[in-house]
Amino acid sequence: MLVNMGRDKYISLRMIDKICEELNCDVSDIGEHIADENFETEEKE
Repeated sequence: MLVNMGRDKYISLRMIDKICEELNCDVSDIGEHIADENFETEEKE
């Protein structure tokens, strides 16, 4: 499970919650959000 985090694989929020609970930490302590520059958002008309 932690291996997947280092390999840019999908991790469920439930699994992240379990990790944080076990380590007694916050989500920001184990990860960060990095915007995908190639992601295009659709504008609503």
